[in-house]
Amino acid sequence: MSTVPNELYQELGVSPDATPEELKAAHREAVKRSHPDKEGGSAEAFARVQEAWLVLSDPEKRSRYDATGEAEKVEPDNELGKIADIVIAAFDSVIDQVNGDFAHNDIIDLMRDFLDERIDLGDETNATIEARREEMVAMQARLSCQGETDLISRELANRIENAGRQIAGNNAIKELHRKALEHIEIYGWKVDAQPTPTTTATTYEAMVAQYHEQSMKFHIGGQFFNNPGA
Repeated sequence: MSTVPNELYQELGVSPDATPEELKAAHREAVKRSHPDKEGGSAEAFARVQEAWLVLSDPEKRSRYDATGEAEKVEPDNELGKIADIVIAAFDSVIDQVNGDFAHNDIIDLMRDFLDERIDLGDETNATIEARREEMVAMQARLSCQGETDLISRELANRIENAGRQIAGNNAIKELHRKALEHIEIYGWKVDAQPTPTTTATTYEAMVAQYHEQSMKFHIGGQFFNNPGA
C-alpha cells in the first residue's frame, strides 16, 4: 500500500510526532468514532483505523512508514473476530454473575472488571513462567558436559525456548483483551435505581422507643401510669 507519510496519522487524528501514549489514546477515540455500531461509523472506516493502528503501534513498521511513506499490508489475522469472541465471553460471564438482575447492575462496568482481571492473570502467569525460565538459564550456565551428546543442555534449551514462546503467546492474548477493553468503551448500560426497601408503619426505631416509654410505666387496673421512680 503506497501512501503519503501523513495519511495513517490522519486516520487516527494525530500528528506524525505523536508519542506512543498519544497514539493509543487517539486509537481509542478513533475506534469509538468509526465503529459500525456508532452513528457516522462504518465497517470501512473502522477497517482503516485498525489498519493505521496495526502499522503505527509497531515501532519497526512505523519507522519504515515514516522513512519511506510506504506501509506494508498488515494482515489482522482475524483480529476483530478474536476480539469479538473475548467481548462475548465477558458479556456471558457477567450475565451469569448477576443471576438475571441486569437491571440493577452496570454490565459494561462488570465486563471491564472481568477483562482487567484476565489481563492481571496474564501478567501473573508470565511472571511465573519468566522466573522458571531464568532458573533454567542459570542451570544451563552451571552445566558442563565432556561428552559429544549433551542431552541435558539440549533439553534445557528447548524448555527455555518454549517458555519464551509461552510468554509471547500470553502477551498476544493480553493485547487482545486490552483491545476488547477499548472496544467496549463505545457502550453504555442503563441501570435502574435499587428499589426502596418495604417499610411498615411502625419502624424498628419506633418500636424501641415505644418499649422504653412503656418500661417507664406501671400497669394498674387496666391503665398505664408513669413510674414516678423511673
